[in-house]
Amino acid sequence: MNHSFNINLAVEYGVEEAILIENMAFWIKRNMLNNKNYKEGNYWTYNSYKAFSNLFPYMSMRKIQRALLKLEELNVIKSGSFNKLSYDRTKWYTIVSSKIKSIYGLFTNNDKSNVPKCKMHNTKMSNGVSQNVKSIPDINTNIKTDIKTTTNGGGSLDPRQKEVKEIKEKLSLSNLELSTCKNIMKIVIDKRISFERFTKVLEYTKNHIKSAGFMVSALRDNYTLNDNNFKENSPKQRSKIIDEEIKLSRKKMDKQEEEKEKDLQDRKALDDYFKFLPKEEQIKIMDKARAIAKKNYGCVWEVMCRVKVKYDILRDKKRRQYKNISIF
Repeated sequence: MNHSFNINLAVEYGVEEAILIENMAFWIKRNMLNNKNYKEGNYWTYNSYKAFSNLFPYMSMRKIQRALLKLEELNVIKSGSFNKLSYDRTKWYTIVSSKIKSIYGLFTNNDKSNVPKCKMHNTKMSNGVSQNVKSIPDINTNIKTDIKTTTNGGGSLDPRQKEVKEIKEKLSLSNLELSTCKNIMKIVIDKRISFERFTKVLEYTKNHIKSAGFMVSALRDNYTLNDNNFKENSPKQRSKIIDEEIKLSRKKMDKQEEEKEKDLQDRKALDDYFKFLPKEEQIKIMDKARAIAKKNYGCVWEVMCRVKVKYDILRDKKRRQYKNISIF
């Protein structure tokens, strides 16, 4: 069996996501032609995570779950449940992204009028196989026609007309979905978001590789944005910072492992030392360990007696032994 995917979608969303989109588009198209699984104005396909993992054995079930949730968060797909049996948890999926619908020809008669203007052309690949490449819809034009910048029922222009216009122009240069752009513009007008705030959220979203959903939430809920390590750093600089943090983390882990190994060796040596002590002295040490643990550690005294206090007493005994001092 051969599996394929759209390279442009793989670049935009990830290889696993592009493979899943290709599979869904195939079955949704097939259901459209057979007029099957039409629910709530869309044609759907369905599968469980396990079924997906059997279909794509090179992807783990967890990886498939993450990819599907990511596509839902980005408003590329939508999930639903139309199972006849109440205990059946199989998920249903449909593609809601206008751009992806146009690539695979998934528009129904109901939503053909809402198709964004999107030019398609073929780009020749090095092996001579042509590949569909999509251009980004003219978001600026659609925003201007679909979103009214009014503040009251009289249709008067927003007093912040210039600022709103600048936000529209900046938004039109992004690669966001048309529906997301409309949502953002509504928030900008309702919440009276300033151009400075909008720009800060947009740049933060790009620099931290956040989703479109994060940007909408940040504007709507007025998130506090912390740029500590990333502020005004280029992708290359951020990469260096991340590499340094990874190195420090590894050094810390190595140090912890060394300390752990050293502690284990120390305890092994103390256990050997304890074994060769006279029986009466072993009993005295354990009695003392129980008394100290009971006093200092409460309900966990029995555990602490064995794992800590006993070894503390033995270390102290060895140290005093060199100085000829008795601990009893």
